[in-house]
Amino acid sequence: IVLDAHNDFDGEMEEILLFCTTQRTRKEILKKIKLVSNVKNYTAHVLPLIQLGWVQMTIPGKPSSPKQKYHTTLKGKIVTELMNYIDEEGC
Repeated sequence: IVLDAHNDFDGEMEEILLFCTTQRTRKEILKKIKLVSNVKNYTAHVLPLIQLGWVQMTIPGKPSSPKQKYHTTLKGKIVTELMNYIDEEGC
């Protein structure tokens, strides 16, 4: 996945990354961004963050496990901080 960081990084991505600093379920994440928990919404909103390495599964070998949770990686935290810095500085 290739992102134009300034144009493609949106409030929803930031909200997920900040929310997932504590381990969260798929349902919790999608509820946080006011979406129903289904495959379409997961694929559109959570999976891209996993593919970018910004969010990680707690049980990567079992993606459909009912015990599966997601958390923001160090890379995701750095991206969030960088985007906040860019917004504050007006870059």
